[in-house]
Amino acid sequence: MSRHEVPLPTPTNPARLLEMPPARLLALRGRALRDAVAASEGRVLAAETVAVAPPLVDGVTNGELAAAFGADLLLVNVYDVLRPRIAGLPGSDEAGTAAPAWAMPTDEPTAAGAGSSPQRAEADAQRDEGGSATPAAGDGRSGVEPRAASAAGPAPSSPLGPLAALARLAGRVVGINLEPSERVPTGRRATPDNALRAVAQGAQWILLTGNPQTGVTVEGIQRAAAAIRRVLPPERLLLAAGRMHGAGAWFGQEPFLDEAAIQGLVAAGVDVVALPAPATVPGVTVEQARRWVGAAHAAGALAMATVGTSQEGADEATVRHIALMSKACGFDLHHLGDAGYHGVALPENILAYGIAIRGRRHTYRRMAMSTARA
Repeated sequence: MSRHEVPLPTPTNPARLLEMPPARLLALRGRALRDAVAASEGRVLAAETVAVAPPLVDGVTNGELAAAFGADLLLVNVYDVLRPRIAGLPGSDEAGTAAPAWAMPTDEPTAAGAGSSPQRAEADAQRDEGGSATPAAGDGRSGVEPRAASAAGPAPSSPLGPLAALARLAGRVVGINLEPSERVPTGRRATPDNALRAVAQGAQWILLTGNPQTGVTVEGIQRAAAAIRRVLPPERLLLAAGRMHGAGAWFGQEPFLDEAAIQGLVAAGVDVVALPAPATVPGVTVEQARRWVGAAHAAGALAMATVGTSQEGADEATVRHIALMSKACGFDLHHLGDAGYHGVALPENILAYGIAIRGRRHTYRRMAMSTARA
């Protein structure tokens, strides 16, 4: 082999997500996605957006905006697999709504708009791996609910689910949050059926966690992870799980998280353990975060530093400091939450965080790479 030739990816030399063009990001699933993140050595950035929040800038979704400022992965929060929609996505029924009440249940969908059955979702997910299939009306894969289609005009012609459509537009890996809580609508709960629906609609990864005041516990996350893993093996789905903040189940009177809980998550089938970045949740020091990361790695999982305490809307200097502390702790990937103002982190902070963990070269390449590149 000449010194100019690049070795083909092997199990000991996997491709780095850091350098992949959009077309390859869209194709990543399961273990291949996990290996590509691991090979990037702490230089992968995920940005979270709120599915129902109005776009910060007209004409693009918040996911596309985050991608334009350097995010590698997108995470869609408050996405309801029974009422699938993303504000600003072509074909959506409206531009967006006000800030959601995190824990407020909504009326359940009618039978006509309830989305696909678990059996249909499983069939769709399997078929999507080998080629696209045109969804039947009312199967939950279009961007418009069936019962709202008449008011919204014709449904989009693309057979893609909303998540797959966002991935195609942004050229990024796309996933959603699911929550093991009865305080959220049924379509947002961390159940095997909802996970199958999410995959059928285009999710490449799923994070099991809790929004504020949902009462989500580590034990609940573990149970949900084990149940989801039984229907979606590691080859098909990258499964992340953990806590970004207390979610109404922690008030500083007991350990936020311990090494045993991290081991339990990994034993339940979790690929990536989500943990608070240093200086986000009260009491999380670099030393504590480093111990958590070590426990995740020792158990065979990756670790994701999360900023889910609205500090994604702080000044750039604060964000850079959190980024460097997280890098020093050994995190494999980094997450910025959705509360810049509301709906997406400040774009400037996505850029600042990305430059801090990987420099301008890799950040600008990610920003500039066309979705037409293969």
